[in-house]
Amino acid sequence: MRQTQQKHAAFLPVLFLLALIFSCPAHAASISGYIYPGNGNTPITGETIDVNVYRGIPCCTEEYVTQVSTDQTGRFIVTGLDAGTYYLKAEPDPTSDYQAEWWAVPSVAHCNDSIPVTAETATSSIRNVNFQLDTVVRISGHVFQANGSSPIYYNSSNSILAFTGDPCGGMDFASFTDGSIAADGSYTVRFAHAGTYYLTTSISSSVNAINEWWAGTTSSRDCSQAQAIPITAGQHSIGKDFQLDPGAAVTGSVYESDGSTLAASN
Repeated sequence: MRQTQQKHAAFLPVLFLLALIFSCPAHAASISGYIYPGNGNTPITGETIDVNVYRGIPCCTEEYVTQVSTDQTGRFIVTGLDAGTYYLKAEPDPTSDYQAEWWAVPSVAHCNDSIPVTAETATSSIRNVNFQLDTVVRISGHVFQANGSSPIYYNSSNSILAFTGDPCGGMDFASFTDGSIAADGSYTVRFAHAGTYYLTTSISSSVNAINEWWAGTTSSRDCSQAQAIPITAGQHSIGKDFQLDPGAAVTGSVYESDGSTLAASN
């Protein structure tokens, strides 16, 4: 009798643990879907795209929850979620031809326009939360020396800057990615939206070259000569080359007050 009581007593903690486990709500809500290009016909399968999940208010108090990635079919699935309201954002690699967008119907670039996805219970399975990502627009070309054939001397800080508005006043810095100038003088600027842009160089002070605006078949220091580059959705505008003039140089010597003795360096 005592042995039986001892066995029952030993088994009680196990029963208590099992009861605790099964009495807790399962955190098994899921959200799934596919990521399509803007035409929405076939999922994007040539690259992996991250999907970030947030709570709160986008653009204001969003709180990061988790991240998943698409598989080889372009599908993603977020699991283990509590009941609640979530916002999703597709985040391609910065070098991708697709832009980052928030989930909406259709997907949107700005967080203010995103639409929530709500898991009513901890076991909700929400499907067909699909994205349709617009392609980025690109402008590319080369930055040459004044001869029009030799690449500008390389410096890792050399880059292209982009603006909208009036280059001589009232212009706005345009948001873009990857404006760096490579060792061969090539560059590619990626924009999230179609529009009309003006490009100028930003060359390191260690390189003997004057910054200039793109001005059609040439480039110019005069902002009034800058030419606009209009690009439409999905367009890649190529051949926007610069030919930068060298900077002027001033040389001389510093003498003592007698005018003939070179001043000692400090």
